[in-house]
Amino acid sequence: MKNTKVKLIYPAQQFELTENPRPDSSLGILYLAGKLRDNNFDVSILDMLVGDETDDLKETFYRRTKIDEKHIRVGMSIDHMLTKIEKHKLIGVGSIFTPQTFNCFEVAQAIKKKYPEKILFAGGGNARALYKDFLNNGFDVVVFGEAENAVLEFVESIEKGLDYKKIKNLAFKDGDKYIVNPERPVEFDLDKLPMPAWDLLPLKKLWKIGEPHGGTFKKGQEVRYLSMQTSRGCPFNCSYCHISKEGEAKKLRLKSIERVDKEIDKIISLGAEYLFFEDDSLLAKKKRIKTIFNNLKTKKLKIVDVNGVNLAHFFTRNKETKKLDVDVELLDLMKEVGWVEIAYPFESGVQRILDFYATGKWNHKDHDMVELVQQSVKRGLKVSGFFTIGYPDESYEELTKTFLFARKMVEAGLNVAAFYIIQPYPGTELYDFAQKNGYLPKNLTYEDMKSALPTLINTKVSREVLEYCRRMVYQIVNRKGSIQKNLDKNAGVPIVENFLQ
Repeated sequence: MKNTKVKLIYPAQQFELTENPRPDSSLGILYLAGKLRDNNFDVSILDMLVGDETDDLKETFYRRTKIDEKHIRVGMSIDHMLTKIEKHKLIGVGSIFTPQTFNCFEVAQAIKKKYPEKILFAGGGNARALYKDFLNNGFDVVVFGEAENAVLEFVESIEKGLDYKKIKNLAFKDGDKYIVNPERPVEFDLDKLPMPAWDLLPLKKLWKIGEPHGGTFKKGQEVRYLSMQTSRGCPFNCSYCHISKEGEAKKLRLKSIERVDKEIDKIISLGAEYLFFEDDSLLAKKKRIKTIFNNLKTKKLKIVDVNGVNLAHFFTRNKETKKLDVDVELLDLMKEVGWVEIAYPFESGVQRILDFYATGKWNHKDHDMVELVQQSVKRGLKVSGFFTIGYPDESYEELTKTFLFARKMVEAGLNVAAFYIIQPYPGTELYDFAQKNGYLPKNLTYEDMKSALPTLINTKVSREVLEYCRRMVYQIVNRKGSIQKNLDKNAGVPIVENFLQ
């Protein structure tokens, strides 16, 4: 074992009072830990929301500290965290969620204050986008992109006492200057990736908490879950997506069937019963994913939910009619291999918005979403739907169309329709578009960039109306009965105020 000890940290998180706190456990840190361990480094993981085997959950996950009238901080205290990193020379912090930016700064500033000799690095899409802020708040280095190889080179340079300032995919400060090194090519052979270090997570505590990031479970139920990716990248390029500006990294790349099977077997050996797929576009290669699902039949895992699917992939071209039909073979297979529920990302009821902001990833004329919902429910799948609102140039009429479309899906059998206010996260094309066209506030508050709160300014639909609509329409759309389609026939425009009556 090499001398340099590395601690990788999931920081504490802040939540709105109405949110359901859930641990992070995202895969990025697990890949880094696997890479370092494969190269004989002493690496461990600290999830500040959960702690390790010596911690009481009362001092971690159930430790809730009031921040203000709307927010709470969840996780162990900073002083407690400092006791966990005392013997580690290198500390890495993952940052993929913009609203949690402050919690990363909190960790870095505290460590630097007590242990100025320790070396801190940050990684993740949010750290990449806000690298200057991270370098100004305690971090020595920000690692860009798919960072397995860059982090290994960086840690090895520290181990050997070498200069790390020419390593690709790193950003750092040299005096008052920000240095951003060139990026290396992404890995297209995903079988070369390290095995994620799932075993370094506090699994027993995570499972006891029973709050994975997806799916619905009974309160107090132990949920033995783990997540994995069978691919990286996506065939689409939605402007609000975290990979919209990531160059080659956004290209769809696939693990081999053999590698996927190997990871699934490892997950089972660790005791997991529920599997979450974290691909950005799980179903992009239909023949391949059907093979993976068929291989899952003997594994006795329940597939509870998935991070990324695209609705167009649930359809197949009818050779006779040339029309797109629901791929019932895929739905049957999903049910057969233990799929319990799934969230469909409908995104918008307006084709213009889908075309402009979401690569036209599906078409209202060609894809029968009522049929998709009905066929899914018919097979016993619990189906929810995600709808996005609050685009910069979205009109009242378009907003209402999305609400009415959501209601149509509920009437078709959707379990629940959830509405998310679109956010211009730093590092996305939408952020650049909003900044260029005057939709971005000058003092952007990262902590408030959540789906329930409008961020953009100068939008056609005011922020006050948007926030009000989101709360009220959720109640209306998801209740039983029909909604009268109120129209101002003189103007030919649906009136949101009437819609809410």
